[in-house]
Amino acid sequence: MKKSRMLLLPLVLLLAGCNNQLEVGFKEGDTHSAGPDRETSSKEGGVISYSYMNNTSLDNTGLTKASLTFANINASKSDIQDKELLMSYLSVENGILTGVDNPHYVSTKDDGTFFIGADSSYVDGMITLYFNVNIKNIEITAKPYYSISTAFNEETLTYDHEVCMAVNNTGYIKLNENVNEETKEVLSTILSYHLQEATGAVTIKVGKRRAIFEKIDLYY
Repeated sequence: MKKSRMLLLPLVLLLAGCNNQLEVGFKEGDTHSAGPDRETSSKEGGVISYSYMNNTSLDNTGLTKASLTFANINASKSDIQDKELLMSYLSVENGILTGVDNPHYVSTKDDGTFFIGADSSYVDGMITLYFNVNIKNIEITAKPYYSISTAFNEETLTYDHEVCMAVNNTGYIKLNENVNEETKEVLSTILSYHLQEATGAVTIKVGKRRAIFEKIDLYY
């Protein structure tokens, strides 16, 4: 009798194991997007609502122009809070820049790149610039943040989508996503903003990912 029970034991174990299924891949409801994982994934501020406006040309007749460019950048830094360091990166004609404040997700790369924004669609990057003159019009030359990865002797261009930018109380303007396939480079967009009220405090916001800044032309 004991022997027959021992013979039945493997069969019982086999039948019990049939209730456990081996799952390979993603469960129903799981999602997975191709490409690199996002560095910032937390929904810090919830979904942001964007009010867009068209990008139009400006009438700068009779105004003085000063260009702000980026220099002295030789290290990769993320979410820089050091205001003196940020000031050292900004080169402005006519000596009109007096300070910076409220930096959020302002970063650099060791190749000289200056960019604003986070690798997340739930937060905006921003910075406030202070001037000793009242700014009336602004033209920002920028492009979506991009990178090039190399695998199997092939270069792949990856760039942020739906990047947009606002200045003070203006609406957001979307950056173009035009690409030069031969050079593997995202092309620049000139974004034009007319401020409703001339001011010495200019706040730039970048939404839905990141924007690389090349130049800011200030008219006063």
